[in-house]
Amino acid sequence: IVVNTDPGKCGAVVNYDQPSATDNCGSGALPTYLPGYTYKGTFNGHTYFLSNNLARPEDAHSAAIAAGGHLATISSYAENQFVSAMSSGYIWIGATDRSSEGNWGWISNEPYSYTNWAPGEPNNAGAGEDWAVINWGSSRWNDWYYTASALYSIEFDGGTLPTTLVSGLA
Repeated sequence: IVVNTDPGKCGAVVNYDQPSATDNCGSGALPTYLPGYTYKGTFNGHTYFLSNNLARPEDAHSAAIAAGGHLATISSYAENQFVSAMSSGYIWIGATDRSSEGNWGWISNEPYSYTNWAPGEPNNAGAGEDWAVINWGSSRWNDWYYTASALYSIEFDGGTLPTTLVSGLA
């Protein structure tokens, strides 16, 4: 973006739409290998991996973007069961209210129409619970501390690595 300033002025206000980016690699076979992750299969044309190591949610989010995917987003009961079955432990998913407390959404900005919160959740207990973790008493979700560590699921929307680059919610 190039903006000319008024004569004698050292700056200008610039308004622009949030940028987005896609690549041209989304037409190949679904990936089945990603170093540092375990392939967990495909569901509805998307492919999923589970991290081999624990991470805090912001680090998990960054790693998912760096890999060309995003933290798993869940749009149905069946998909919830699929992601939940990846591990019996806690798994970070891509639901967050980090940009506006109490206003939950998917980090990919896709419609937030399905939820599976545990009773009384999300509750922001003690503040700082800005990310959702699955398997909180079966396949339920809980908002959990951004300082906590858990495994995380990366979802690819199809095609070869990387797929769509997303920055998610601000």
